[in-house]
Amino acid sequence: ALPTSLRSSAVQSAAMAKAAVLVTLLACPAKNDVVSAFPMYQSSIPNGDKVMRGDQSWPGVGHISQWGGGPRNAFGWDFAGAGYQWTQALCKADSDGDGQTNGMELGDPDCVWTAGATPARVTDISHPGFADSTTSVQSPGGFEPADGGVGRTCRGANEEDNDSGHYVETKASSLKECQQLCSDTTACTGIEFASYGRCELWTRDGGIGATAPAPSYLCLRFSGETFVPADLGSGRLCRGADENDTLPEYYIASGSKSLAECKDACKDTPNCSGIEHSSRGRCEVWTRDGGIGATQQAPDFTCMRRVSSTDLRQTGVPRVTGFVQRKGTRGAARKSRHLGTALVQEGAELSRSAGDDAEL
Repeated sequence: ALPTSLRSSAVQSAAMAKAAVLVTLLACPAKNDVVSAFPMYQSSIPNGDKVMRGDQSWPGVGHISQWGGGPRNAFGWDFAGAGYQWTQALCKADSDGDGQTNGMELGDPDCVWTAGATPARVTDISHPGFADSTTSVQSPGGFEPADGGVGRTCRGANEEDNDSGHYVETKASSLKECQQLCSDTTACTGIEFASYGRCELWTRDGGIGATAPAPSYLCLRFSGETFVPADLGSGRLCRGADENDTLPEYYIASGSKSLAECKDACKDTPNCSGIEHSSRGRCEVWTRDGGIGATQQAPDFTCMRRVSSTDLRQTGVPRVTGFVQRKGTRGAARKSRHLGTALVQEGAELSRSAGDDAEL
């Protein structure tokens, strides 16, 4: 047997060794340990376990590091600011400034997903925290939640008005398919979709005027228009006839707007042909006759054209340079019915050129 002094020394050495190992493990967690900490947050956003950046899976969605831990990326900060929940504001935001909303990148373009539900899209999921990652999917545009959308059934003049003549009932395997059916139907003003595949194409004159509560249902209005990136959109300034053509009369400028608010401002402005938006909140609503004809490279800016869904449906890519509202068209009637108070601050002109401080 070892002397008492030696046994005591050996025990102390072993304890110190164990403590050193524990400190090392806490300071440098294994990859699998880091990944295992993310499912709670992954399940709080649509397709949280399917996010890709290039050809690499990115389980640490909210972090600069692929496997999580350390500094947050832009989406991580926004997610934390939203209380680690998927909110309408977080969905409609464009955290990385690449011209695609967080919802578009994560497969929830209409911002109707709830925890535990299957998102509208489960493939081609890009990263909302890095501008070099965008989805190539062009979801049917022009749909807006009616009274929140989720857990609502569509109604006519009031929540009791569910006349069968207001809609055409059909089947759809997914929300996206139901949206596409509406997009392909000339008189469609919105959809009601049930989780078991029931799809109502609303054709009521006057559109969807009200909703009623109902679990497992979704009600969306169709506005007949959408926004698409101009020359890739991300990192681009909007221009007129060429990349050097920029005059103050081409646009209405304002500040402190999110990408979604800038789009809304365009919708509420007659003859708006597109928007330019910066990560700092500057918004330009373009009204130039002839629309946005060119773009110029500039970091932290996004240029998007406003186009009708009909044009996208017929061509696959927008050929028009602007969206012109014509009196007496059904699209104009939809606009007056479904779009809210104008957000544009008239006269808020800002001086502008490729080198202006307002754009940097």
